[in-house]
Amino acid sequence: MHRALAVILFTCPAAAATYYVDCTAGSDNRAGTSPESAWRTPAKVSATTFAPGDSILFRRGAQCEGSLWPKGSGENGRAIRIDAYGEGPLPILSAPRAEAAVKLFDQQFWEIENLETSGGNPYGVFIGAGGTATSLKHFVLRNLVVHDVSGNVKQKSSGLVVIAAGGDAALADITIDGVTAFRTSQWAGIFISGGRTRARNVAVRNSIVHDVAGDGIVIFLAENGRIEKSAAWHTGLQEKETIGTPNAIWTWSCRNCVVENNEGFWIDSPGLDGGVYDIDWGDDDNIVQQNYGHDAQGYCAAVFGAGNRATTNSAVRYNICVNNGRSPKLARRQGDIFTSTWDGGSLDGLAIDHNTVIWNPPIDAPAVQMRDTVFSGGRPATVSDNLIYSSVPSLVEAGKPVI
Repeated sequence: MHRALAVILFTCPAAAATYYVDCTAGSDNRAGTSPESAWRTPAKVSATTFAPGDSILFRRGAQCEGSLWPKGSGENGRAIRIDAYGEGPLPILSAPRAEAAVKLFDQQFWEIENLETSGGNPYGVFIGAGGTATSLKHFVLRNLVVHDVSGNVKQKSSGLVVIAAGGDAALADITIDGVTAFRTSQWAGIFISGGRTRARNVAVRNSIVHDVAGDGIVIFLAENGRIEKSAAWHTGLQEKETIGTPNAIWTWSCRNCVVENNEGFWIDSPGLDGGVYDIDWGDDDNIVQQNYGHDAQGYCAAVFGAGNRATTNSAVRYNICVNNGRSPKLARRQGDIFTSTWDGGSLDGLAIDHNTVIWNPPIDAPAVQMRDTVFSGGRPATVSDNLIYSSVPSLVEAGKPVI
């Protein structure tokens, strides 16, 4: 009689390691596996390939010179972490002459928190793809301070915090929480964009952007996106129009995206726009609600259609708009709540309701401007239950009746 022998093999993941970096008292000749044997430079970290679950900790109160580009990727449930240790102010990564202060490329499953970065051209923190990667999943940026990114702006995917898919890479599971980003001559404060496929499950919350040449916080080419509990001011500061006209907080080619509980103010533009919130062309099922927009040169909230596409099922509701349209060049064409279509675009389904508007432009321009708008499809366009306080006679102007 023969007995079968069953062999069951169990494989356990390799133990994660923790590495320490002390840019004041460390040494790159040490092991880096304890505070007492800490590495010294970002260059040492950038020359190392890390494994899933590893952690890289920078000592608080220290300033590091040079850019950071650690190698390797985590995996589901075992992200690679960059964080701080010790007591005191955030560790600073200073990289004024580098492409970015912090960079990840063709990598995934990373979480970065409790760092300050200074410098970079054209990026402060940059996460991208364009090589062999087909997937960019799970990036968390939390409690970062990113500032002073320099250079002449050449593209919208530039600025303080940029996450942009390239090639065939599919971007998913992005969280930006508690990031403060300020001062750049590049385009954006926080910029997230999918590529050939839409990014999925993107959230920006509890974040601040100010003093940027172009846009404040934007999500492009995405599905299931949110911008919430954030603020942007002093955006659109470029002196002359180069690659576009900026806004504070907006979405483009975004499906099922929500912008709510934000504040935007002191928004500028060298040309059109200069507004606070914007459901732009190519958007579907987008909502702008319960936001505060005030003291912008342009509009409070806009909905656009272009590119031979219909922007569908848009809602602008329960927002408070105060003292916008202060520039005569913008208020002449834009209202506080503004719709427009061009290049074969249209709006299919629009609800503008329960907004409170305090409108006092320097010229007699309508508070709700819908004149140059083409409507299509079977969804209704409604303007209802809005409270408008106006210092000028014009309230609503539309090219066709809306109900």
